[in-house]
Amino acid sequence: MIGFELSDEQKQLQEVARRFAEKEIKPVAAQIDNTVDPRQAFPGDVIRKGFELGFHSLLIPERYGGVGASPMEYAILLEELAAGDIGIANAFHVVMSISEMIAKNGTPEQCERWLAPIAADVTGTHLICFGATEPSGGSEVFCPLRDPKLGTRTTARKDGDHYVINGRKVYSSNASVSQLYGVLVRTDTTRPNFDSCSVFFFPPDTPGFSIGTIENKMGHRASMNGELIFEDMRLPRENLLGKEGAGFETIN
Repeated sequence: MIGFELSDEQKQLQEVARRFAEKEIKPVAAQIDNTVDPRQAFPGDVIRKGFELGFHSLLIPERYGGVGASPMEYAILLEELAAGDIGIANAFHVVMSISEMIAKNGTPEQCERWLAPIAADVTGTHLICFGATEPSGGSEVFCPLRDPKLGTRTTARKDGDHYVINGRKVYSSNASVSQLYGVLVRTDTTRPNFDSCSVFFFPPDTPGFSIGTIENKMGHRASMNGELIFEDMRLPRENLLGKEGAGFETIN
């Protein structure tokens, strides 16, 4: 029989997260949701305090400086943060879930390069943003049909040991406030969507990458949803996470 009784450590995490939501999130939640300019809504001070408590590194393995917790602790933490404000919870959710993706699929060198700085950060600046949704088809990027014309439109063309990325993503959480960006792209437009997408990660100062509009989404203003724009952005093969063409396996 499956038991759902929390361990002492899990109860402690729950209590810490609950106190954090009561003391740090709830007092500013209404103000954030009433802020007209989304770029002014980002609660940097609250995010920093959450980083000081290690919320962001919950799913980063201990060998890279993280907590190395389980999905159960992840769920406990998010539930308590979301009780304060879903946007702030989402900001941490993206960091935790994408960190787990990198830990599961990355090489030791990639994990050391991308995860170790995040785990070590207590300033709240090493957030992660990941772009999947696109303006032309929304969630069509997840289309499982075999027609190669359907699915992800953002492309990565191979050029020697590099890839040249062009396209646009929308509703990408933590846009403009992250130090690491990821993107789901089409690396072979002649094959079905689920067989031809790949995942890349890169820093925000990469030439050819820019941030477009930051969306003002009610209830999620604190998570900074925005456009990611790619104009001949060149990335070396070392920035490919997992196998080429196995992007949907990577993100799942």
